Order: sequence, then structure tokens, then C-alpha cells
Amino acid sequence: MENAGLLPASRGSLAAVASDRHGPRPGLREVSLLWGLYLFVTAEVFATYSRLPAHELYHVSGNGRSGGAGRALVFLNWPVALAAFPMLAVVAADARKRIVSRLAIVAAILCAAVFWPGMVGQADLDAKWANVIAATGVLLALGLTGFALRRRGLGPSMRAPGDRARIVIVVVLAVVALPAPSTTRTSGTRRSVTRRPTPPCTRATTTGSSERSRS
Repeated sequence: MENAGLLPASRGSLAAVASDRHGPRPGLREVSLLWGLYLFVTAEVFATYSRLPAHELYHVSGNGRSGGAGRALVFLNWPVALAAFPMLAVVAADARKRIVSRLAIVAAILCAAVFWPGMVGQADLDAKWANVIAATGVLLALGLTGFALRRRGLGPSMRAPGDRARIVIVVVLAVVALPAPSTTRTSGTRRSVTRRPTPPCTRATTTGSSERSRS
């Protein structure tokens, strides 16, 4: 009788055959990489929207630290809350703990609040109190990932065919996405001003007026 995943699968079992057929699945290592990317972008969003004035930003009305925190909160709703669904599935499968599975369901329900109409709109990216619901689910998913990492670690590193080509493509896209150096000078730099020659009649009038003022 086939075991239900409680014992390691033998080489001839159905679980081993399915694993060989479908190949290695994503694990905590990949989930940790995704969390690192999303947290990095969240920090970038906070820094950008708290530093620049509101009229230079995209569909927000506030700036400063409160504006940056609000925009980061909306970013946790969209798209991080959507990305949390598959990551929660991986964490629950790797943790193999009933409490983690139940909390993962709670986190998924909280993240599903992003689907509510009007929760996030492209025309208005100011934070609302309702955005806290999905953001709480994201933070819970992040905490469950940390718990699973502490309990099981990153796991073995697995390589798939084409990994080098993917890395090259990512590097090329990152280089292409870099902003081009600006050719315009900033207001803090000194600009060269071309002086036009003064006409002779204007020069004579200016000299005569200066001599009269001296006398």
C-alpha cells in the first residue's frame, strides 16, 4: 500500500516516479529570493515617494514619510499580495506542520482582500485603511516563511537546464533598464552665458551718462 507522504518514498513508489517525471519543484530557496526582491522594491518605493514632491509622482496626493509609507502599503497590496498565494503554498508544503498550513490559509484569505472592488485603483494610489487587510496577510506570509526557514533551512540547491542562459538574459535586461545619463545640467551647476557685444551707440550713451553723474 502506498504511503501518504509520512515516510520517505522508495525508488519504485508512485511518489518517486512522479518526482522524477515532473522534476524538482520550487522550494524555500526560491521563495526567499522572491521575498528579497519584493522587500527591496518596497524599500525603493518608500524612498522615492517620500523624497520627491507629489506633482512628480504617479497618481498620489501626498509626499514625505507618510506618503512613502502609504505608497509602500499599496505596493504590498498590488502586486505582493498576489505573489503571496503561490509562496504560501510552497511554505505550507515544506513546513509540514498543521499550524503553518492553517495560518497559511488565514494569510491567503487576508491577501484575497486585494480583489475587492476599489481596493487598489490605478487612478488613485493613495493608501486607504482597507489596504491594511491584504498587507497583514503579506506580513503573515513573510513570517511563516521565516518560521519555515528556521525549521528546515533553505534546502539543497537545484539547477535546471538553461539556468546560465536565464542569468545572462536577466543581466542584459537589467543593464538595458538602467536610466540613460541626463545631458541637461542641474540648477546647482554653473551655466555658461554668452555675452553679446554692446552696440557703439549704446556704449557711447552709457559712457556719457556716467561722466555726467560724476560731475
